[in-house]
Amino acid sequence: MHKGISYVMKSNDSRIIQEREFNIFVVSHCPTSNICILSGLCHVRNLMNAGVPVGLGTDVSGGYSSSIIEAMRHAIITSKVIAMKDPNYKPLDFKDVFYLATLGGSQGYWKMKLKLILL
Repeated sequence: MHKGISYVMKSNDSRIIQEREFNIFVVSHCPTSNICILSGLCHVRNLMNAGVPVGLGTDVSGGYSSSIIEAMRHAIITSKVIAMKDPNYKPLDFKDVFYLATLGGSQGYWKMKLKLILL
């Protein structure tokens, strides 16, 4: 059985994930929820650059909206806030968040599905 976990990603988590070889199918980035509950800013670009599959989510238990469009807006804003603090960080653009909202999450889903089929 595969279980999901909820975890607040910090700036160096992509390195930690790779070094410890966690079996992560996909990271669900829920920027609206993260902003509303003040849980932190996810460095999505670093995760993507490290090859970690990332999708975009609408965790309304901590946020106020189930709109994926709103989550897309907040993902861009979040990455721009990170870029203001770190000039080397390339913020996400509309193409990135469109990918995260569509195909990004499906990467992990199909990886998990394939693993279950091969078992």
